[in-house]
Amino acid sequence: MSSTAGSRSGIAAILPNPLPAGGARARLSCQTEGWSADPVAVTVIDASGRQVRRTEVWGRQSEFVLHLPAGVYLVRLSSSNWTTTTTLVVQK
Repeated sequence: MSSTAGSRSGIAAILPNPLPAGGARARLSCQTEGWSADPVAVTVIDASGRQVRRTEVWGRQSEFVLHLPAGVYLVRLSSSNWTTTTTLVVQK
């Protein structure tokens, strides 16, 4: 199961979703019109609204490790010309 978030510029997805707890490797896949060489900022926000992780990734497909406890998170993805938010579930 995957979660995708649309924006005016295209689609971004974090896979897998749900993500296993612990140090799971997540993949960010972006498909945008007019893709630029700018990094994509990945900001993870917990249920209380607190920022728990922030990283930058480069390229249309990037992999990174998220060390998160089980829960539901909002993930804001932003570049110089678009921003979108998606939900990420981390399983026990």
